[in-house]
Amino acid sequence: MKQKSGVSDGWGWVSKNTIPVRIGSLSALLLAALVVSTIVMVYDLALNQARIQDANIEFHRLEVAGQADRHFGEMRYWLTDLSVSLLTLSERRAN
Repeated sequence: MKQKSGVSDGWGWVSKNTIPVRIGSLSALLLAALVVSTIVMVYDLALNQARIQDANIEFHRLEVAGQADRHFGEMRYWLTDLSVSLLTLSERRAN
């Protein structure tokens, strides 16, 4: 039986390679992790941008609805004032 050098089969290639190859493979692994995390971050930012845009549209709708409510309130006040003025005018003409 042959004895192995004490290193498991999965990690045997690491012990056979030189230091620059090890550093290069570690750098490649770290670069891949950086690329994957950047892609995930860009995806999350795109989703957040879409949510913010939807929220801005809803806030704009609420602003328009508030302005419409204010204008209808002013118009209701004006119509009430007009009806009181017309009633007063008709009472004066009746006398």
